[in-house]
This record gives sequence, C-alpha cells and structure tokens, in this order.
Amino acid sequence: MIWRGWGLDLKYALRALSTKPGTTFIVIATIAVAIGATTAVYSVVDGVLLHPLPYPEPERLARIYQTSASFQERYGIYRFNPQAPTLHRWLEAGTGFDSLGAFIDASFLSRGPEADEILKGQEATSGFFESLGVPPILGRRLEPADDLAEAPPVVVLSETFWRERFGGSADALGAHLVLDGDPHTIIGVMPAGFQSPRDPESVRDLMLPGGPPPLLDSAHQRGQARLEERFCDRSCRG
Repeated sequence: MIWRGWGLDLKYALRALSTKPGTTFIVIATIAVAIGATTAVYSVVDGVLLHPLPYPEPERLARIYQTSASFQERYGIYRFNPQAPTLHRWLEAGTGFDSLGAFIDASFLSRGPEADEILKGQEATSGFFESLGVPPILGRRLEPADDLAEAPPVVVLSETFWRERFGGSADALGAHLVLDGDPHTIIGVMPAGFQSPRDPESVRDLMLPGGPPPLLDSAHQRGQARLEERFCDRSCRG
C-alpha cells in the first residue's frame, strides 16, 4: 500500500509539472544550483577543516602566481607560473614571505642492479622544502647551496622508495643513485606521508635540486610559499 501511494503521488506530481514547463524548469534549475553550492561548500570545509594539508601551519601556505596585463592581452591568460629567479627576487624584496620556492614534476631513468626503472619525482629549489616545513627523518633536505649550478648532484628520497630500494638502512646516506646516467649522492629521506602540494594522491619517489637548468628556464614550475606570521589570523598563531 505504501509503494502504491508513492506511485500515485509521483504520477500526480509529474502530471502537474508537465502542465507548467516554465515552473518546472525553474524548480529543477534551483535544485541543481542548490546541490552544486552545497557540494562546493562541503569541498572547502572538507579540505580546510576536516582534512587540512599535512604540513605545519597549513593556513600559512600559498601557491604563487604572477600576473601581467600585457600577457593577458597577448595570450588571454591573466596569471601564470613565475620562474624561479622571479620568486627569488620577491623573497629578497621582503614581500611578506618567510620562505618561497619552486617545484616541477619530472621523471628519471634509474639504473638498477637487475633492471632499469622509471622513477617519478620532482625538481625543486631549497625554498620549496623550507616553505612546507617538514623535516627529514634521515639526513637533510635541500639547502640553498644545492640550488647553485656548480653544486654536486644530490637527491632526497621518499620514505617508501628508501625502504623498497635500501631496506630502510641508514647506510643509504652518502650512497649514489644513478639517475639519467649521472650519479647522485643521497642526502636525506623524507617521512612517510610527505606529499606534493600539487597532487597529494600521487607518489613521488625522489626530489632533486631544481637549480639551472632546467627549472629556471621552465614555464611549468609551480611557486610555493609560506606567509609571514603577521599575515595570518589568530588561528595561525594558535
């Protein structure tokens, strides 16, 4: 009887709506907008309050873009990713950042003892690690000296790759990992769960210094910054 009653109610409702298509369209559009707005608000609440970024004081983190009226006029794009030299100038100018860096996705050919392997990673400047504020569990992360073109090639490993390739041994520090034919000295291991702010679901095996080349000449790198505490609200200060 209940199902029959619902069926009659639905039949009556559809018949009433079909007689007033204009009203029907407005009702459906209103419901669609309400659902969309609710979903958008929940996504913000879920990302900011329920599942914040896995970094210290995540409210101080910011993605950095550069804007240009002439660029917009020429290409129709108002904002774009600044190159690393621009980011360094902003930091030196005291523009309200505690730290500021750049990173870009990359892949590397690793010569293994049994077979070659393509590893997913990123190239980054030292300011990228500093802005995220996550310390390594072993060794050190990238430092400003690693950004220099004449710096020796080094690499920072993910915790997962460290355990899979080196068995979680501290002896991995100082060992060499051949990437794209060049030996890189392992200087550190980041903790489990350390994620890229661009794509938290994607696993990165390692990170290399992003000094010149190619990061400084790339148009695809991302800017990452940590705002000075004075630009945060009370929640930032605890």
